[in-house]
Amino acid sequence: MFSTKEPILQIFDQIERNDHVERILFYEENTELIFTLEERKQHYFTFHYIRSLFELGKYEHVISEIDPIIEYVFLYNVNFLPTRTFEDLLLKKAYSLYQLVKYDEAIVLGEQLVGIHPEDLRFQEFLEKSYRSQLNFKSTGIRLTALILIFFSAIVSAILWLIYARGEDTSLIQSFFVIISPCMLALSILGGAHFYNYLKSIRMTAELVAQKIRKRG
Repeated sequence: MFSTKEPILQIFDQIERNDHVERILFYEENTELIFTLEERKQHYFTFHYIRSLFELGKYEHVISEIDPIIEYVFLYNVNFLPTRTFEDLLLKKAYSLYQLVKYDEAIVLGEQLVGIHPEDLRFQEFLEKSYRSQLNFKSTGIRLTALILIFFSAIVSAILWLIYARGEDTSLIQSFFVIISPCMLALSILGGAHFYNYLKSIRMTAELVAQKIRKRG
């Protein structure tokens, strides 16, 4: 990748690629020295630093660091991987936003990735998952209805417990039905909503993929 390697690059490349903790520590302990190197080598370190942060689930840190390297890779058509470094970074940013429950922003990047490579199943699956999570997250009315039904069931359960405590006769089957029915209805509503959102997310992704492929054709 580089015609000559400074000692710091040689030391870094000797660290196991899967030893993300060591790679992060190396970068953070040698930041000043790294930023005295030429720009491409600086970004090489930053790229691998961000990859290690991502692998360790440090998504907020990824978001705070990733934009400059995305811009650099895009502007200068640089690849620190065999291919598609730009898309790799964009997907990491999108996934990090997803993990931080920033679904709207994740979807924007997911749609951009599908626009670049509509046939890539990784991008399709990510976008579908993001659509579905956003739809489920925004189904507040459905969740509220389910919670009300469960709350109602809890109240009825408490009332029936008081009746039993006082020794008054009541049918166990009827009591069970009164308690369990709202819970079953709540679960049915939630399940139905999630299944609908699942189908909708598949349809939305398929429509976008078809649209992007048509534009290419």
